[in-house]
Amino acid sequence: MKFLYYLTLKLTQIVWISLICIILLSLSTYSDILQASSRLTLEQLKNFDYYIHMYNQKIKLKNGIFESKSTENYLKVRFADVALGDLNNDAQEDAAIILVSSGGGSGFFYELAVVINNNGHPYHITSELLEDRVQINSIAIISNAIIIDMVTHGPNDPQCCPTVKKIVKYRLYRNTLIKK
Repeated sequence: MKFLYYLTLKLTQIVWISLICIILLSLSTYSDILQASSRLTLEQLKNFDYYIHMYNQKIKLKNGIFESKSTENYLKVRFADVALGDLNNDAQEDAAIILVSSGGGSGFFYELAVVINNNGHPYHITSELLEDRVQINSIAIISNAIIIDMVTHGPNDPQCCPTVKKIVKYRLYRNTLIKK
């Protein structure tokens, strides 16, 4: 009789442990699904509205490009690079984007756009003009900071040919970029 009692007890424990494992596995999978669905995608970011400070204009990229039809106020903007990572400590992957704009002249103005992830929906929160005709080597988000490795102009550099290597670091503070 004792043997049957212990056997029943062990089987009950095995059933409960199995149920708990199944529930935990389901929750983990559900969490993964929710997290994946709340990520920003490259497609979203390349087909999104941005405010271009250099030209004081809101534009909508289509496949990473915007080009105005107006010959008087010509503007072309292209999506150049992106880094993904958490910028505002909400455990969601945000985006730091390099946009390049030109008004038809010789200048190509590089701008850093910050897009916050609002549960899978992009929200352009702020931008910062980097400079005219710089070279961007890389952009990354590390420990909630945007790190840009770039080459800028020295005091004697012609506009075509920047030579000053620079690492620039930005942090987002209350929807404003702070240069460190």
